[in-house]
Amino acid sequence: MCYNMVVMDKRERAKITVNWLNNDVAALVRETKTTLEQSKLTPENLAHLLEMTYRGTLGVRLQKVQARRLLRHLFLHGGGPVEAMFNCAGWQDGPCECAIIEESRGGPG
Repeated sequence: MCYNMVVMDKRERAKITVNWLNNDVAALVRETKTTLEQSKLTPENLAHLLEMTYRGTLGVRLQKVQARRLLRHLFLHGGGPVEAMFNCAGWQDGPCECAIIEESRGGPG
């Protein structure tokens, strides 16, 4: 890989990360009326999720809508994105089942 491709790759990743923080993560902060520090989202798990959307992990390249559903799960419940994929029914096709349960309890949803 040549130097220019590495620099562009790093710039693209930085741009994607900033967009996720400014748009998707910030929206969850506003919606749930919590701070990022109060959420269960860790920098490591956000980085892993973004890597999955950017390149793919475990043979899975997430689409944006799927990644947003997983982000919501990580924000509310913690854990890693791969763990959430296996433990959170419906993350591919619709709202995370845990989000539906929380909505019925009057919590963030």
